[in-house]
Amino acid sequence: MTIGDHPPPLHTSLSLVNKLYSVYNIASLVSVNIDVDKVNYSAWCYFYCANFGVLQHIQGDETNTSSSTPPPPTTEWLTVDFIVKSWIFLTLAETLQGRLIKAKPTTEKDAWEHVEKLFLDNKHTRTISLKGELRMIQMGDLSVDAYFHKIKYIATLLHDLGSL
Repeated sequence: MTIGDHPPPLHTSLSLVNKLYSVYNIASLVSVNIDVDKVNYSAWCYFYCANFGVLQHIQGDETNTSSSTPPPPTTEWLTVDFIVKSWIFLTLAETLQGRLIKAKPTTEKDAWEHVEKLFLDNKHTRTISLKGELRMIQMGDLSVDAYFHKIKYIATLLHDLGSL
């Protein structure tokens, strides 16, 4: 190597498995624990998918619609699936963890879809209820700040349900 030569670039790109293993504390990266009482499903989805690039793994390979049997999962896919499924459990409120454990999801996609159903299955009924609550809000003894916070909270819940 001469004085003007540069060393070859180091390849520091990590595989998805290595990136996932490097996460020490999932709660520090997904700052929202999903909870039925808080109805924060969309915020949880955003932080979960945005931080790790696991959306393709969650949704599965929907481009392969051939009728042939899909190839068996690779060791890397199984490892990613286990890590992501564990993270789903770790970012749920305790009451939801129990429900998911009873459902016994075999893959991370099963776990994701089960959580999704918990929040979106009663979407129509919940939307009607929240819109009624929004119409009935009265300032009463609330401060202006508390009054608008309550309106904003209901609007956020409606947005999470795709109804706003």
